[in-house]
Amino acid sequence: MFSSCSVAAQQKQVFDIATYTLPTGWQHSKKPETVTVSKEDKDGNFCIITLYKSVESGNDSKQNFDISWEALVQNVLATGKATMQPAGTDNGWVSEIGSAPFEKDGIKGAAILITSTGNGKMINTVIITNTNKYQKEMELFLDAISLSDKPTANNNTSANTSIQSSKQSNTKPELWSLGRYISGDMSKPLAWNQRITDYYVIYPNGDYFPNVPFEGLTNFDKSYYPESWGQFTMNGTKGIFKNKYDEKVVTKKSAIYMERNGYVAGFHKCLDVDSLRIEGAYTHVAPDWGKDPQLNYLDEPGCQFSIYFRKDGTFDDRGIFSSLAGGCTNCNCKAGKGTYSIENFTITFKYDDGRMVTRLFSAPPTRNPKSFDEVYYLGGTAYYKKK
Repeated sequence: MFSSCSVAAQQKQVFDIATYTLPTGWQHSKKPETVTVSKEDKDGNFCIITLYKSVESGNDSKQNFDISWEALVQNVLATGKATMQPAGTDNGWVSEIGSAPFEKDGIKGAAILITSTGNGKMINTVIITNTNKYQKEMELFLDAISLSDKPTANNNTSANTSIQSSKQSNTKPELWSLGRYISGDMSKPLAWNQRITDYYVIYPNGDYFPNVPFEGLTNFDKSYYPESWGQFTMNGTKGIFKNKYDEKVVTKKSAIYMERNGYVAGFHKCLDVDSLRIEGAYTHVAPDWGKDPQLNYLDEPGCQFSIYFRKDGTFDDRGIFSSLAGGCTNCNCKAGKGTYSIENFTITFKYDDGRMVTRLFSAPPTRNPKSFDEVYYLGGTAYYKKK
């Protein structure tokens, strides 16, 4: 996997940190977050290979695989645990490979995940197939993938750099939730509390702020309650949040979970939501609102506690800001339509009447927002998708 071999096919392609060569006769689809190559014959034999954009991660390759398996394979295809092959190392990248059979919507086959870890990043490749017919072509394609970022000898990050500017908008932060009442396995997201109040934002230089404002991170900087800002530092797997009021010691257990020393509840990472597009209707009222006849009113026209998102970037707000935390309390449920965009853990609503509203936005902590869309958090409030 990820060697320097070449495939005698078309010209080399570049995606994120990966270089690959498209096999002759295969279909090719490139999106901002993924590249997919696929082949299918008239008898229904198929092979689909999807290469995902790299993301920041810890250095434990097996933990990265387990996280990716749950998000990209298990939650999508309802597989069991993966059967693992021995890990491999190529040019400093450690690749974990696992597979499992699946059966979904009348289709049977096998799912394979390759997770490569290095340089504080991981990159995932998912293969879904129901045949051995394309195995040789598949192997040639995978062997020809090369990664441009070589791992460094020391991946530990020091967060002691002094801030050069009070503005934080030119750096990409991480968002973590201190789950006071959330179980460590995060296995039941629809059973969580409907509010997340303890969002921590951490910038690359170690500056952090607890209890991020519900308006999100647009124009957010150190002028916002400057006395509450602090420094987050890591030394190996040990970390500490420290400001003038508080000190929290943590142990990093995985790329998406930090245990708080001496406490049951720890910190869970919110995964990247940049440029996300949503399809469906959402409300804060109840997780099962699409199945409860008593909640049918939420589908009716007029002032309702619901919002409809579309993949084309438009929305139909039917009254969410009459009840959303921090929203308008004297606007007589003024709704409207417009366009939305999601960047930097902030969703921006641009209404057709000229209004613009921003809210903090995340998927449930540790969940991949592109594959899990049953609930999103707006301003800390859980909004559930109609089923």
